[in-house]
Amino acid sequence: MRSPTALLSLLLSFPLVSNANEATVPNLEYSIVNRLSIPGQCVTQGLAIYKASIFISCGGYGKSRLVRLSLHDGSIISQLNLPEHIYAEGVDIISEHAYVLTWRAEQALIVEIDSMSIVNYVNYDGEGWGLTRRDERFLMTNGTSTISEITPTDFTATAQYSVTTNSYIPIRNLNDLTLIGNYVAANILNERKIAIFNHSSPDTLVQAAFIDLQPIHQFYSDKPAGRPLNGITYDEMTNLTWISGKNWGDIYALAIDYSVLKYTQ
Repeated sequence: MRSPTALLSLLLSFPLVSNANEATVPNLEYSIVNRLSIPGQCVTQGLAIYKASIFISCGGYGKSRLVRLSLHDGSIISQLNLPEHIYAEGVDIISEHAYVLTWRAEQALIVEIDSMSIVNYVNYDGEGWGLTRRDERFLMTNGTSTISEITPTDFTATAQYSVTTNSYIPIRNLNDLTLIGNYVAANILNERKIAIFNHSSPDTLVQAAFIDLQPIHQFYSDKPAGRPLNGITYDEMTNLTWISGKNWGDIYALAIDYSVLKYTQ
């Protein structure tokens, strides 16, 4: 565990700004309350809270792995190297099993948490990007402007939601995502922000707010690709939102002011 004090003092010197498309939705304020290190190289693709731990899905062919860290001190509880032919993506947990999406292998890996071993696979069509649990189903992204609700047993889609700006322009490249009360928060590929959506109709999610993470991202923009933001999960027990980025080597716990959303848990 590393103290966020120095980072926070730097962050406060950078104003949070919005672009023209987000001029009418609130930019939520936040503070850093914790930072943990990810052991080894990790192209972070997904995060998931489980009890007092966090699962991190690291991508890359021949480099994909699933890591479980203690939220108390950042120590490694367990980790699993994944098959070399898959590129791991989003992750979340149902019934003591972690489900890990793959980018283009068209299958999810089902990992038993206690033994940290792959016990099954489930097939799906197309690419897998982000995954989060909603009750006993998952919400899944595939890089388009659609979020699918799927069953964990066979990944059958039971509903699909179009995702748009507040002016109803489709938002493509939706990546990792999480539920915050009745809102959906998502990374957007190569964007330095988190977008937050709410239902405007049964099959449409419209942007209600955003969180500008450029002040954090600037510390990881030393490479041409910019080590993009990716990975988000919400901890209902602490009301903290954990975020990360590809090859950051760190995950951050943010206390975000969601009061303007009037969300419900």
